[in-house]
Amino acid sequence: MQKLFPQKLLSSSTDDRLEYFKTEVRIEHPNLTQALDELFWAIRDSTPGSLILVYGPTGAGKTTLLDLVGTVLLKHLRAALEKDPGILPFVRIHLRNPSSHNFDWKDYFKRLLQIMCEPLIEHKDDAHRWEVLKNTYKELTANYRSSGSKYRDAAESALCHRKPLALLIDDAQHFGVVSSGRSLLDQLNTVKSVADQTHVTQVLVGTYELLPFRNLNGQLSRRSIDIHFKRYAADDAEQRQYFVNALGTFQSYLPLQETYDLVADWDFFYERSLGCIGVLKDWLSRSLSLALREGKETLTRQHIERRAHSIEQCEEMLAEIISGELELAENEEKRLLLRAKMCLNETLPKEDRSAKNITRAGKTSSKTAGKARNTVGRRKPVRDKIGNDIT
Repeated sequence: MQKLFPQKLLSSSTDDRLEYFKTEVRIEHPNLTQALDELFWAIRDSTPGSLILVYGPTGAGKTTLLDLVGTVLLKHLRAALEKDPGILPFVRIHLRNPSSHNFDWKDYFKRLLQIMCEPLIEHKDDAHRWEVLKNTYKELTANYRSSGSKYRDAAESALCHRKPLALLIDDAQHFGVVSSGRSLLDQLNTVKSVADQTHVTQVLVGTYELLPFRNLNGQLSRRSIDIHFKRYAADDAEQRQYFVNALGTFQSYLPLQETYDLVADWDFFYERSLGCIGVLKDWLSRSLSLALREGKETLTRQHIERRAHSIEQCEEMLAEIISGELELAENEEKRLLLRAKMCLNETLPKEDRSAKNITRAGKTSSKTAGKARNTVGRRKPVRDKIGNDIT
């Protein structure tokens, strides 16, 4: 197999070779290219201040997707940047997993300011409001000083001034870590409010744990765009070949004298990566590290097996993937149910109304939707007799 890495790496240190494969090797496979195209045009064509939600399994390559869309946005705005160096093509933040079981908005807005290189972050007060509070309500002044609202105001002001096309939020599922007193709708309403105030499109990228944010209410559904970054499915011959091609490309970039034929072993690689290219690359990186740390110049099946995810780990990841894929899947059954609720199935040609039971179910539910259901312990409405019977 042709070797695509710089040959000088063979005489480089172990750390340099690992760093090359981890950071420099990036392949553009079809699912990544499709997701990149969808995300870029969603950002470009959406109304400023929209919400874009990107879902995908862990290890699908979502972080790589954000790297690439950032590069594309930079190229797209190059002319505008030359005219106004003060603007930003995008702002990108990686959400931390909250350690206190409650998402910290103060920390979030403060980190946004740091990412935008805002000066004097610790002194971001609204001068006018500060003077009003200081001269009238001393108690409120103390509360305002200790609250995180000054960071939110400053972050919104900075976003308005720097005019990025999008705020890219990686691992956005961490927004869902809420205390008992706050709901998911409150969390997403805060994100939407920032989008409204700044007219900056918010791109929430995360695992299928982000799905509960998808349709919290009708307004958010109208304002949001869904993008599904899928893994490769083994039951589809074309997608299976794409996975095999990606595996072969990675092999050609492994900075070693030789490796055994990975492609011939593709089904084992699929089994333990679940068709996710990010999982595959991380696995190959761990295997490469093992071989190099042992002083080997070849990669063997034993190296691969020793660094593979366990069967239990794969089963856990697969369960999450299947659940997410089912929730995002759109099929004729769901479509007919939607049309039934709107009384539209009767307008379909007879040959298109094959799922008659779905149509009937939709009609039944629409007819009985306004009727109260009987409750245990509640009498049915009947006319009681009045007065005494005369015998």
